[in-house]
Amino acid sequence: MPLRFAHIVNPYAIDGKLGAVQVLTISMLEKASKNTRSPVKLLSAQFTEDRGLVPSILELTPDLQSNLQTVSGNSKSPKLPLLKEILDRAANADCDFVIWSNMDIIPVPQFYDGVAAILESEKCDALLINRRRVGKELINKPELLFNETGRPHPGYDCFVMKKGLINKLSLGNICVGAPGVGFMLAHNLFLHAEKCVVLANKHLTLHIGMEIVQDWKGPEVAAFQKSEIKKFLADERKNFRIEKFPGYNLPFFSRHKKWFLNPLFHYPMMFAMDMKKLFDGRTIKKSTEGDSNWQEWKSTRINFDE
Repeated sequence: MPLRFAHIVNPYAIDGKLGAVQVLTISMLEKASKNTRSPVKLLSAQFTEDRGLVPSILELTPDLQSNLQTVSGNSKSPKLPLLKEILDRAANADCDFVIWSNMDIIPVPQFYDGVAAILESEKCDALLINRRRVGKELINKPELLFNETGRPHPGYDCFVMKKGLINKLSLGNICVGAPGVGFMLAHNLFLHAEKCVVLANKHLTLHIGMEIVQDWKGPEVAAFQKSEIKKFLADERKNFRIEKFPGYNLPFFSRHKKWFLNPLFHYPMMFAMDMKKLFDGRTIKKSTEGDSNWQEWKSTRINFDE
C-alpha cells in the first residue's frame, strides 16, 4: 500500500498578492501531487488576512492565531508565523507522513514518489531534504527549470516526518521566515526520530536564486530566534545521541570538519558528544567530500554561545 502524505505550506501575501515564486511553488505542488501513486493532501496554514489568496488546490486549515509579535511582545516585529502552530495544523491529517516546506521550495514533478522510495529503502521515520539552487532567469521557464541540476545548498528547508512525531517536538516559539527555523526542526528530528536521514545532494527540490544565506529580518528577529534555540539546547542537550547525527560514520577528521564548517550544527555540543563516544565501535565509511558544498558557506556560522 503506498504511503500517504500531508504536505503543509504557509502562503502569505506580498503587497496584497502571492509572489511569483509562491505561485510557481503551488503549481508544482499540484503537479507533483497528481504525478504520484501516493495519496497526497495539500494543506495551507495561513493568517486570516491571507485566507482569500490561498488557491483551491490547497485545503484550508484553521487560521493561525499566534505570530512573532504576540510571543515577543514587540508590536514592531514582523508578523511571522510560529512553526509549532503550522505543524499542529497537520497533526490530525489522514496520512502516514507530514511534509513541511518553505514557500520558496519548488518540488520536482516526481517529488512524492522519490520521497516514498527513499523512506521505504532507508527504513526511516524522518527526512531532511536540502534544496538545489538554480538561477533566477529560470523562474519563467519551467520547461528548463527541472532540467537544471543546480548547485547544492546546506540549509534545511524541506522536512518529512512520521505524523506521530509532531506531538513530540519541542519547538518553543521559533518562527518561520527567519534564520534558525531549520536548525530547530532538524535538531528536534535528530532528537526524537528513530532514524533521520539527511539528503544533501538529491534532485528533489529547487530554489530560485543562488544565494547561500540572507539577512532575512534583521538583528532583533535573529536575536529572538537565537534565544529560542539556546533554550532548546539547554533543555535537551543531555538527550542528544551523536549516532543520530549525519556524519557520525565518517572518519574522525572528516566528520569534525563537516560539523565545524556547517552553520546548522552547534559544534561545541557535537565535539563533546563525539568525545564521549569516540571508541564506540562505529562503522567508518569513506568520506565523500562532494556530497555538499561545505567550503562555500563556512563563514555563515551562528554563534549560539554569545
